[in-house]
Amino acid sequence: MYSVGRYMRRRYSKFLGNSPREVLTRSSGSDRCLQSTSLVLAGLYPPQGHWKWNNDLGTLWQPFPIQTVPHAHDPMLNPDSVCPKAKEEIDRIYSSDIVQNYAQSVRSTLRYVEMNSGLKNIDIVRAEELFDTILIERLANLDLPAWIDTSVYDKLYEIMNKTFVFS
Repeated sequence: MYSVGRYMRRRYSKFLGNSPREVLTRSSGSDRCLQSTSLVLAGLYPPQGHWKWNNDLGTLWQPFPIQTVPHAHDPMLNPDSVCPKAKEEIDRIYSSDIVQNYAQSVRSTLRYVEMNSGLKNIDIVRAEELFDTILIERLANLDLPAWIDTSVYDKLYEIMNKTFVFS
């Protein structure tokens, strides 16, 4: 995330000033998001001029206020927050003919996953969630279960892409 901040500094250097007071930062209240936000800001606003507050850490980093709302009460940045209108729209989309036809077209894959994963009631959304776990394990060079061959992996990847579009 620090590198992302440095990249943004290079990319937008003609647009950005050097004052940490020119931005208002809003983050989710989750620890990982607050940490990521701090790192982005450290790369984006390295101390310059009078913003260098001492000759050690103050030449590399400056503190930023990060506005937040407790995670459980954050309707904007908590993906688990409940929005009745959004739920109504998601329900409408997922009950549409397009989504229902797609789900039917991958039914054999969903049954295969259900039989081999030990998970019950696999639908395209649960398959997407399972794929997230499989992807993380693969990126961490962990061994995947033997039942996840290239064909199953590719099909779950396709399902993940579709449900992303549907959502």
